Amino acid sequence: MTLRFSRVTLESFETCITLLKKLQDHAEDIKKRNQTHSVSEQVEEKLQDYQSVLSTLEATKELVEPLVYCELEFVGVNFVEPKNSPANGFDTILFILHTLLCKIANLCERLIESLNSWKYFFQERNNFEKLLARHEQLRSFYAIIYLAIKMKDAVDVTQTLLVGESLHPDFSLNRWKQAVKTDAFFGRYFGFHYQSDIRKLLRMTLVAKETIQKTYEGSQKEPKFKTISLLGWGWFYSNLQMLEHLGLDVKNAKQLGIESSSPPSIEQIRAFWNLIEEPFLAGLTQFVSADVAVDKTFSIPPPCLHSFRRFDETASASHFLRLPSSEVREPVHVRYTSYHWRHISEDAIQQSEIVQNMEIDKSSLVSSGLTERLSQQVKNIGVSWDGWLRNKGNDPVKGLVVHIHGGGFIAQSSSSHAVYLKEWAVDLPNSCIVSIDYKLSPEYKYPVALEECTYVYTWLLKHHELLGTTAERIVVVGDSAGGNLALAMTLKLLIRGLRVPNGIVLAYPALYLFPAWSPSRLLSLFDPLLPASVLETCMKAYLPENVNACEDVFISPGMASDTYLKQLPSVFVVAGGLDPLLDDSVVFVHRLRQWREDTEIQIFPNLPHGFFNMGLVVPQAFEAIRLVSKWIAMQLQVEWCGNTS
Repeated sequence: MTLRFSRVTLESFETCITLLKKLQDHAEDIKKRNQTHSVSEQVEEKLQDYQSVLSTLEATKELVEPLVYCELEFVGVNFVEPKNSPANGFDTILFILHTLLCKIANLCERLIESLNSWKYFFQERNNFEKLLARHEQLRSFYAIIYLAIKMKDAVDVTQTLLVGESLHPDFSLNRWKQAVKTDAFFGRYFGFHYQSDIRKLLRMTLVAKETIQKTYEGSQKEPKFKTISLLGWGWFYSNLQMLEHLGLDVKNAKQLGIESSSPPSIEQIRAFWNLIEEPFLAGLTQFVSADVAVDKTFSIPPPCLHSFRRFDETASASHFLRLPSSEVREPVHVRYTSYHWRHISEDAIQQSEIVQNMEIDKSSLVSSGLTERLSQQVKNIGVSWDGWLRNKGNDPVKGLVVHIHGGGFIAQSSSSHAVYLKEWAVDLPNSCIVSIDYKLSPEYKYPVALEECTYVYTWLLKHHELLGTTAERIVVVGDSAGGNLALAMTLKLLIRGLRVPNGIVLAYPALYLFPAWSPSRLLSLFDPLLPASVLETCMKAYLPENVNACEDVFISPGMASDTYLKQLPSVFVVAGGLDPLLDDSVVFVHRLRQWREDTEIQIFPNLPHGFFNMGLVVPQAFEAIRLVSKWIAMQLQVEWCGNTS
């Protein structure tokens, strides 16, 4: 048995089966002692229910045995850290199954205790109903396990976990969605496989998701009416959740999170993922986030596309700019974050790519120079005070962190990720952070976002002094869709022969955008944050027609050839054990470690997709944020000032 959760899963099966047989034996005794019709009928119903649960357990155990007893060396088992986390999607499925079996065993133990103690007697009915609900979840999960077994047989699991739909037509989303009934995973018993703090947070996201769906189903399009509708539906569903938590059977609450027959629109997905940027939530996160001296946005001008004449006292030659990609035609917005105060001259930034075609009057230069110097002296007062209060606050810093945000290529911005960017700024006071607000799909399809990120990176190489850094060391960070862009950008830099970063952090990245399934992607059939329909919508929005995402390494950078993998810098990958995109990370690291043994991957067992944005409320997510900042400090060769407690 090579999968990490094989042994504990088999032990959980044995425990559940033993306890259920005890309950069956006790029910048989009651039936023999009480021959009255009413009692006999009730006991007979219980016996049938117990037998149904037992049959499902035995069938599921038989189904999963080829997986748990498999001696193959699955991708990820030997290198994923920590060793108590799922090593891949197969392990995640066993982990969820083990968690569900533990819930069933716990309910069986309570039912047995209620037989011998008046203390638990009055809870018997409630526990019995919970057992039946868990049974429904196990029956639904049976289909997930069945599909995972089919995947194991379809590919060489020692080399990959991805099953492409083009090679295996049976692995089709439309067919699988009909086969897997996911209603049992929502409602009162939603999120059994998450820790308590994460489950509460995800329940709130379900309320928000349903609220947005109801709001956008309405006919009102004015912003003020949408706001009123959001507040109204939010209050309604919040109360439904509260009533259901108290044990009341509320139909609408049971349906929270269940996908509708029609996929969500781009507008709905954006509204849901951009909730963190709503004024109230943005103000709240601003209030509780880390204190930094600089957190501002500005625009980097588009590159010049023709020659220009620069004023020079000693020469009057024409200077030519190298033609960049034609995809970058408009200014690109970025966010600059620094623990120390630094004056960022937006005028100087805007002039960095300006074409100057006319002769300049020298007298105006003197006049404007005096004005500029006077203005600069006034602005430097604040800089000097901050430099006195925060040691070395005015010196150029050595490190530069370039961040590319996630959001499925269609939503979010640097503002959505500002909370943990500020944490990194505090942890890395000898560095500055630039987060790129690339243009979103479907208005700007591939390759606009990638070209903008590449352009900003190359602009920073040329003009880093304008941002108060020597850029001696650079680390690029990307999460989710941003992870895709970060790796694709590095490949593009390699091909163009430009300087690559000293390190790359990929947080739960989407590295394979062609139609494919993997064991972890099966979770998207009931995942509250990344349902399969949303993944499909995002890919369709990002990719233009007639592109082969399987062959284009700038779309699916995980498919890069060994030639370029050898040239990549140090890579650190972090992912959640309950993330549908977990296998993207594991498969890529498996390939990369053949050439770069220093490649690291850290899996956080209980975290879902997008956990960086949960750092304020989920301790394990905050631990991940700190771990990443420590790794960045090592690559930048700067002091790490994070709190070790």
